[in-house]
This record gives sequence, C-alpha cells and structure tokens, in this order.
Amino acid sequence: MTAVPAVPAFQPDEVVEGRYRILRMLADGGMGTVYLAEHVLIKRRLAIKVLHAELAGDRAMVQRFMNEASAAGTLGHPHIVESTDMGFTPGGLPFIVFEYLEGCVLTEEVYRTGGMPVRRALQIASQIASALQAAHDARIVHLDLKSDNVFLIDRGAALDHAKVLDFGIARFMEATPDKTQRGLIMGTPEFMAPEQITAPDRVDARADIYALGVLLYEMIAARRPYAHDDPRVLLHRIVHVAPPPLDKPVPAALEHLLFDRMLAKSPDDRIQTMQEVEAALETIMIELRAESSGAIRLATRPVELPPPAPVRRKPRLVWPVAAIMVGLTSGALGYAESDPALPGDAAALIARDADTVAAMLDGEIRAARARLEALTSAPMLRAAVETDAATVADMVSDGQLIKPRAGETIELVQAGRRHARLLRLPADADAPSLITDTPTRLAAYGSQLVLTVTAPVATQRGAPGGTLASAAPIDLSLVARQLAGHARGAQLRGLAHPIPIGPTGDGAELSAPVKLDGLAAPLTLAARVPLVVPHSLGPVRTASLAIAGLLLAIYAAGWMRYRRAA
Repeated sequence: MTAVPAVPAFQPDEVVEGRYRILRMLADGGMGTVYLAEHVLIKRRLAIKVLHAELAGDRAMVQRFMNEASAAGTLGHPHIVESTDMGFTPGGLPFIVFEYLEGCVLTEEVYRTGGMPVRRALQIASQIASALQAAHDARIVHLDLKSDNVFLIDRGAALDHAKVLDFGIARFMEATPDKTQRGLIMGTPEFMAPEQITAPDRVDARADIYALGVLLYEMIAARRPYAHDDPRVLLHRIVHVAPPPLDKPVPAALEHLLFDRMLAKSPDDRIQTMQEVEAALETIMIELRAESSGAIRLATRPVELPPPAPVRRKPRLVWPVAAIMVGLTSGALGYAESDPALPGDAAALIARDADTVAAMLDGEIRAARARLEALTSAPMLRAAVETDAATVADMVSDGQLIKPRAGETIELVQAGRRHARLLRLPADADAPSLITDTPTRLAAYGSQLVLTVTAPVATQRGAPGGTLASAAPIDLSLVARQLAGHARGAQLRGLAHPIPIGPTGDGAELSAPVKLDGLAAPLTLAARVPLVVPHSLGPVRTASLAIAGLLLAIYAAGWMRYRRAA
C-alpha cells in the first residue's frame, strides 16, 4: 500500500487563535513541525512548533512536548530560547510559540569552519554553561544537550550569542517517580554520559556537564569523541573507552578540565556544577588573554648596550683612571643594593587587571540586562503587573512567573499607585526599594559588590505598567586569582566604600582606571605590588674594590720605575 502523506497542521496565511498568521514551514523534525508566523497586531515574527498528529496519542511524547514549553517559558535566561505562549490547534494538537531566531545551528558552524579556535569555543561553551546553570537552579536537567540543540545568533554588537533549545526530554527533579519511564535510555547517543546508559534512573545534572564536555570537544576538533555505525559498539565505547586526545594544541588547563573533569566516566569524578564549569572556562580565557599581552611586553624589555670602547690615554694615566672607574662602579652597586624598587612591568600588569575587571563587569551588566529584558517581555509578567500583590504572590508560588537565582533579589512595583510593591523575592517588607532612576547601578554592601538593574514593564496594551528590578552580588574571585600572581590584594574604589579583592598585604600601591561606561562615578582598581629586592651584590663590590687596588698598585709600580729611570 502507498503511505498517505500527513496533512500539515497549518496552512500559509492561516490565523491561529486570532493572533498568529502562518507565513511558511521552517522545519520538520521527529517530534513536530516548526512554522514561521507573525503576530497580527505587533508584527513580531515568531516560531510555532506543533506536535505531529501521529504522536498525539502517545502520553510520553505529549509529556516531552509539554516539558519543553514549561522549561523554555519559565527560565527567562538570555541564552535559553524564549517560549511566549502555547495552545491547541482546532484538531487538538498542542503547539508552542517561541521567539524567532535568525542565525545557524552550532553543528553547521563547527563543521563549516573545520573546528573553532579555542577562544571562540570557550566563549560559546561559557554561555551554554550559564544557561544550563539557570536550568539546574530551577531543578531541570536538559539530558539532550548537543550541537544540534544550540543556535548561534548575532545580537547587536555581540557575535556568537548562543541559545539552548529543545528541553523536550528534560527531567524535572521534583517530578514523582511515575512521571518518568524507569529504565528508559533517552538522549542522543554520542552526547550521552555513561550513567545515562548504565543507570538511566539515577542521572542528575552532572550528565549535562558530560554532554557539554562532548560539545566543547566537538567545537575544537570538528568531531565527536565517540562515533560508530553500530549503536552497541558506540555505547560500549562511551562506557568503557577513554576519549581520544584532541588533534589540535590546547592549553594544559583546558585539556585537564575537558578530559579529567568533564568527560570523566564516573559522575563523582566530574566537576560537580555548571557554575564551577563556567568559572573554570573564564579562568582559562583570562590566562589566554594574559599570554597575549605578555608576548607584547617581552618585546619592550630594555636591551643591554655593549660597554663603550676604551679610550686611548697615555700609559701612565690609564691605570689610575681605570681604578677610579672601578671604584665608582663599586659604589653604584652598593647604592642599587640598598634601594628595592617596583618591577618594571608592574604598572602594565595592574592596567591589564583593571581591563579584566571592566570586561567582567561589562559582561555581568549585559547578561543581567538581557535577563531582565526577557522577563519584562514575558506575557505572564505583563499581565501580572496589572493585578495585585496577592495575585502575583500566587503566580510566584506556582512557579509560573519568576524564579530568582542564588543570591538574587527581585522586586516588582506597579506604576500609577505611588509605586505599590507587588513582589519582592526573597520577601522582606522593610527592605529599601531597589527601584531608582538609574537603570544600572553598582553598589558596595559590606565586602560585596552588588549589581542592580531595572527595566520598565508594559501592560498587555502597551501602556506603562510598572518596573522590575534585579540585584545580585558579583563574584570577584576570578580577578583575585589573577592578581595573586603579581600583587598582594587589591581594592575596587569609587563606590560608598572600597571593595576588597583578595587578602591585602604589604607593598607599594598602584592604581588604574576601570573603564566602564554608564556609571555615575568612575571606578579604580588599587593594588598592592611587592617591591623587588635585588640579589646581594656584596661579592661583586668586594671584587671591584680588589681590582681597583690592583690597578693602583700597578700604577704605583710604574711610577716607581719611571722615577728610577729618571
């Protein structure tokens, strides 16, 4: 019999639920079909993913589809694809509305370039780690991370902005046992952690860390650690065979992180959190930048000039003149030995550290503003800002609205009612408001540097609805580790009081400006640099004095011979 072709869920120019006009089909995958659509009122382009009709009767597949909508709709992270709506077709098929992404799948870029430069791969991997840490904080494990599920777009001046897709088989760690199929191996084989094969019932967030290791390996080498046409051979290699080495030179720190800490067979031997992965990747990127600047400094070291050619003098005067010169040299050596000084490259190192601080703070600000932009554009929040505090509290308790990160404070106020506070997480009624006239603010609270960003929230009709603010501490430990090699602690100045960076010791203070736009007051990095004490020059000075005495003795002997001859 000839198979009957499936009828498309949507037709071009069809209007879905009165607001989404279908433009064309974008892709057809194993779970569903993706269409390009346009919102009929605001003219914003969107992507609509609808479940295949033949899968609608499979409870497990429908649950996977709903997992994807729930994960993408609640995380609100700049590196996770945003879900803005969901619904059902007239035929009862579920569909999800996503932001429309223009760019390319990471797989295409990796194999188009034949493998990425190490710095580019690290930058993309760091964004993915940040996205998955947000998912893990929300008790969601992706379980199908692969290069086909990462999309690269250009956002403004930022190139290679990564978006993690497809949380379809994600495991919600609060789920009761009957919500998952016990013993079922799920995921893409080449990216599976060994425990996904041997003990699929007991996988946790560390499986995503292994998958990110495979993805980082693939970005650099343009191949995956394990591949075989026979699935049984492939799964055996993943469980029992060590990953082959990269055929490209990489820093030793990256090789250790990749092979010993991310691709370890046992989850207990792996690095334990995505936050640690992100910090390790950032440390390697800082070291690579430091090596580049160090190569420039080596070219500017002073070159010793050859000693001047000896001056011809009468034989009778050459000896006392030489003796005087040697004596003066001995005195100069004694003076140099008594005066410790700063290293020649100290100022350049502190300036580089200040640039690192500026780059880190700029990245934190951009990420925080991108997260706030994603949250304030969510339809649920735009609807919530028109209600009251009790309604918002119910939405937060159900996990539908906002989930703050570790250490983060979230505040939502309503416009038009003397800025009535609708929400504060964690709850603290007496705490001062985060809302100010400054959209981006760095402040010192004790020994912590806290970043606060605010953004307006519009109502569903586009009118001003209120303001959302987020405040979170910034971790300066990476900067402290970089400073430890050449300074004894530092302070970030320019706020209400200095912020310490690492333990402070003795040394001369050097400072450099932290060049960061958009702040009310300029910031300065002040570091304590130890003075360099020269090696003991006593033996050299003693030898110099002995030579001077010998030269004078030769002169005296010559003078005596001259007198006797006369």
